[in-house]
Amino acid sequence: MTEYEMGELLHNQFDTLWESSQMYFTLVSAYLVVAYLVGDKLTRKQYSIVTTLYLFWVYGVIQTQCVSGIGAIRLAEIISGKEGILLQYSHGFLMEFGIFGFTVVMVCGVFASLYFMWTVRHPKPI
Repeated sequence: MTEYEMGELLHNQFDTLWESSQMYFTLVSAYLVVAYLVGDKLTRKQYSIVTTLYLFWVYGVIQTQCVSGIGAIRLAEIISGKEGILLQYSHGFLMEFGIFGFTVVMVCGVFASLYFMWTVRHPKPI
């Protein structure tokens, strides 16, 4: 496999990371809008359906983010081991921290959105 093809594979991995992050923000935003606009009006069954679908879908997106990140790290290791040029730009602590750190932020965002829905559905009396 040529250096160009390896670079193209790495680019595709980063493209998948970008697309999954966009999907994540779309899902979380949609869930927050639903929570804000109609969260207190949903029946328990409706709430369960919406939240279950949201959790399954966002789990798939976060899993895609994690797997694509691992793939990008492995490709960067292969390329940098082969050529030694890419190491300083795309691999190392910053690349791993960025990929796995963002995955942790995504998981925290899911819990935050669930908490937001909870506060909308169970407001504290004033």
